[in-house]
Amino acid sequence: VDPATLSRPWEHAGSGGSIHFTEQQLNPQPVDVAPPPLGQLRATSVAGNDLLSSILYTAGICVFYSGKYAPLGILLVCFALHLFRKIYAEIGSALPFNGGSYNVMLNTTSKAAAAVVACLSVLSYLATALVSGSSAVHYLSALPLAVDSFHYAAVLALFTAFCLLSLLGLSESASVATVIFVGHVLTLTVWVAFSVAHVCSNGLGVLRDNWSDTSALANPYGSVTLSVFYGFSAALLGITGFETSSNYIEEQQPGVFPKTLRNMWALVVVYNPVICALCLAVLPLQACVASRDELLADVARVVGGPWLRRVVVVDGFLVLAGSVLTAFVGVTGLLQRLALDRVMPQFILRRNRRRACHYIIVGFYLLCVMLWTMTQDLTVLAGVFGVAFVSVMALVAVANMLLKYKRPNLPRSPQASWGSAVAGLVVVLAGLLGTLRMRPEVLGYFATYFAAVLAGVLAVLGRIRLLHIVHYFVKRATPRLRTHLEPWVRDKVKEFTRQPVVFFSSSNALHVLNKAVLYCVGNEDTNEIFIVHCYHPGRESEEWLQIFTDSVRVLDLEYPKVAIHSVLVRAEFSPEVAQALSEALGGIPRNFMFICCPGDRFPRHLREFGGVRLISH
Repeated sequence: VDPATLSRPWEHAGSGGSIHFTEQQLNPQPVDVAPPPLGQLRATSVAGNDLLSSILYTAGICVFYSGKYAPLGILLVCFALHLFRKIYAEIGSALPFNGGSYNVMLNTTSKAAAAVVACLSVLSYLATALVSGSSAVHYLSALPLAVDSFHYAAVLALFTAFCLLSLLGLSESASVATVIFVGHVLTLTVWVAFSVAHVCSNGLGVLRDNWSDTSALANPYGSVTLSVFYGFSAALLGITGFETSSNYIEEQQPGVFPKTLRNMWALVVVYNPVICALCLAVLPLQACVASRDELLADVARVVGGPWLRRVVVVDGFLVLAGSVLTAFVGVTGLLQRLALDRVMPQFILRRNRRRACHYIIVGFYLLCVMLWTMTQDLTVLAGVFGVAFVSVMALVAVANMLLKYKRPNLPRSPQASWGSAVAGLVVVLAGLLGTLRMRPEVLGYFATYFAAVLAGVLAVLGRIRLLHIVHYFVKRATPRLRTHLEPWVRDKVKEFTRQPVVFFSSSNALHVLNKAVLYCVGNEDTNEIFIVHCYHPGRESEEWLQIFTDSVRVLDLEYPKVAIHSVLVRAEFSPEVAQALSEALGGIPRNFMFICCPGDRFPRHLREFGGVRLISH
């Protein structure tokens, strides 16, 4: 192809070639993978702090919106969590990589669609940090510490403390999270024991009075269905944190991830409905509504005295503060994956001596500080948090359906049924509708924050198109300006497209290979593609291999902006061969190596390939 025929001749990538490797030349070695640091308890604790701390605020909120029917709303939330426990377990089993919902969307749709999901997740983590940090400090106001007078500074100090802790590395962060989590579970157990003892001593009179109450407090919307529905929508925030575990799945030991989901679900089912019912059995409904922000602390004072109230308040502060740590851990895993896929700038992958991604951690900290300085209205932040989180959960259900439809042969266990996936989607969409009906003004704030995050991500994804637009205007600028800017634009385009990608193909059909190339050029900024086929003599004939090489050559002529090489590897396709080939081709990261969906007879699990991507073609 004559480069002069292109609108930007300097984008011509040159011609691809044909490469042949034998197994002896590649010399594949066993893949050396460091053992993940997190066992069942520590992995559960990191996400469990966020999840189990929710009862501190959802009990009161649910009573406010559902009145005496609050336990029913929380039971519906437990049912939703049961559905998503199966959904997340299937996703984590099939695609055991950091990134959560972003990861599964990336492996079933396009990078742009996955980036939109990632933006919602980032927004959810931001709101989690802000709301949990503010709530933690507010909880201390129940003690005679006068923290309300320096609430703003106390929240900033909390952000700073967990930023410094995160910089020490995930292992240390998980250890602190474990201490907080175990302390919280023990505190809730003591609270429940004292409350049950109080009810046994004083009878069920308070509960009967609350249940027979016919005032607006008992049935805020005048309908059992509506009251339960809005209580459920408000309490749905109580399952935040459940999605976090999937964002550090690579740091969890084999088999731990589904156990963390089971543990978190069991704790929520055991504690949340029981605690809500005990609140209504100890305090009159009017008192529950009046003290909804510190409901558990006020109940503790009644059933155990001032000392138990102080214990609950301190525990509430610690576990809500632990939710800030959960946000740091979750967003670090997510942004690290985004940077590996070049959705975010590469420099944020740099690590400090403790192996922590300090640019991500400090950047998230500064963003939290900025947003907290700009918006200290907790109602607005909680609303944004709710919409972002529920939207993520809805897209997780959609991603699970796409995984079933597009990757039916990908090994995974357990599997959520289609009914569970559809029911999960319906349930969270109903919760989203309820959230927006209760606080419609939140939608504008959410759209503003989401647009800001999305614009930043799309700017990185569409950087080549933006440079093309710049080049268009530079060519029409003054000669002096053109002389200075045009070389800069060319260099930047070449820099951003320098990353080659690899596609492992088991087919030599031209239309199959063409679809793979279309996916690569549509989703990656690259000017070089290696199409690889692993073979054994006798399994494929010389004629078959020649057709493969010829097909790749045709594609190389078809796409002048991309140099497309055919690579024949005389070896069985395996994680060891993929790693050796990565090194032989100049160190191509394995998350830029793509394969078709393997069948259920494929002898190796996808996790062994260290991030090799399934592509939609």
